[in-house]
Amino acid sequence: MILRAFSKIKKYGIRKSLKIMYEYSLYNYISEFMGLFLKKRKLLNIILIESHNDFDCNGGAFFDYLIKNNVNLNYKIVWLLKHKIDRKLPTNVTYARLYCPSIKRAYYSWLAKYLLADCVITPKHRENQISIYLTHGAIGLKSVHGKENVHKSVDYILAGSKNYDSVYRYELSVYEHQKLLHIGFPCMDILFKDNRDELKKITDYSFSKVVLWMPTFRKGGRQSRNDSTSDLPMGIPIIYDVEEYRKLNKELHHSNILMIIKIHPMQDPSTYSKLVNLSNIIVLDGNMTKKLGIDNYRLMSQADALISDYSSVCYQFLILNRPIGFVLSDVNDLKAGLAVDNPEFFLAGPQIYNIDELKSFVYNVRDNIDTFEDKRIKLLEWLYDYRDGNACERLSSYLNLI
Repeated sequence: MILRAFSKIKKYGIRKSLKIMYEYSLYNYISEFMGLFLKKRKLLNIILIESHNDFDCNGGAFFDYLIKNNVNLNYKIVWLLKHKIDRKLPTNVTYARLYCPSIKRAYYSWLAKYLLADCVITPKHRENQISIYLTHGAIGLKSVHGKENVHKSVDYILAGSKNYDSVYRYELSVYEHQKLLHIGFPCMDILFKDNRDELKKITDYSFSKVVLWMPTFRKGGRQSRNDSTSDLPMGIPIIYDVEEYRKLNKELHHSNILMIIKIHPMQDPSTYSKLVNLSNIIVLDGNMTKKLGIDNYRLMSQADALISDYSSVCYQFLILNRPIGFVLSDVNDLKAGLAVDNPEFFLAGPQIYNIDELKSFVYNVRDNIDTFEDKRIKLLEWLYDYRDGNACERLSSYLNLI
């Protein structure tokens, strides 16, 4: 116990470590105390949901499906939120704070039939509860082994196909008793919907092409995690100073192309402070995304092409069969390396190592030059058993909610 405490202090600093340990310990005491009165109570029709950045990702998409199909009339839905509530909740939907010692959270965690999580898993208290790790992405090239361990009480984990299961099990440290459900990912259902108004939330102008750049997480988060040793002055790879950034904007302007740089919601804001909105470059971070009510997947569906790197968004966007550019300039700086031994198989698009190759990719998008379509289709069929946008329906049916 003492060694664990010193380890936390070394990693997060004294003040933050003491706060985390205090909140964690107090919540556990609250939960254990309430368990004395609740452990023999009958489970209730309660669904507990946590998502990546509140109301988003797989948890958010599945929640929207449940509301649309009136499941909340028969089940109470409880959100575990990381931020302050920013909306009016539907009938029979409530919330509890995730990172606070909460009596409300402890109460519902003892009585809920279903525990669903994108990131922070609420451990089961009762054997007959059902826990599902929805994940907050499909697959990604960046290794997360040891960082995203699935709690042993989880029963099911969403997956794409059996072809990727061996990598998936290793990366998430999956226990033998946990079942992988190859039914698709709820968030990807959004890509199949009519989302034509999403761009109007960020611009009133029209462009010939829209290129979405979504760099993977590198540094930040509640636990001060750092996945890369790269020194990125602008907070993103490839572009290293303000002058280069402005030159890129000028060339985008000449081609009437909009580039949206969507920063990972957990990225440390100080790392990308030099990125500002220009005529043809719009920067969105987690706070701005929430403020404007933007959904990553609705936004992705409106992009003509995607630029990313080792992130799972590449393999979600893949289902749209549109060009993907892979920025690999700092691949050797990833602390944990890659998740796969054969990355070439998963790179269904041009590899980008410098600013000229980035521009070349953008110009090919402008000119409708696409030489990777066949490889994308082959990879898509290998990764996913289902490619139809009905993952929410299958998950709901599996849980007998509808």
